[in-house]
Amino acid sequence: MRQILYVSSATPEFDEGDLARILEASRRKNSRVEVTGMLLYAEGVFFQVLEGPEDAVQALFNRLAGDPRHTGVITMMSRYITARDFPNWSMGFEKRSTLEELPPAFFELSAKALENKVAGSSSVEVVTLLRTFARTTFAATA
Repeated sequence: MRQILYVSSATPEFDEGDLARILEASRRKNSRVEVTGMLLYAEGVFFQVLEGPEDAVQALFNRLAGDPRHTGVITMMSRYITARDFPNWSMGFEKRSTLEELPPAFFELSAKALENKVAGSSSVEVVTLLRTFARTTFAATA
């Protein structure tokens, strides 16, 4: 299995309806190809983790990277995994109004992962934090 974490900028910023349509289509398509993951959105910035069969994840990422609705796609991590971090979500989702509303540790680790992209070690920390953030957020709403 493959896991990819990337960040990108929306062009233009998405409203609630846009995000709902993207999420609905993503969940439907991801279920068919056994891809799971998590999407965070704040201030026009997407943070997304995709995971699943290598061919399906790579094809999806390639399609997303060429999507004109966002730009500046930066792969923060691409790695082989033996177990999924988001096994029950065809696409988990969280929207915040501002980047400041994201947990500070998430933003700091994301920035660090970008700065240390070549070294790559902090990318695993970002996925761990995403998983923890998602569990905390969605456990409260489940």
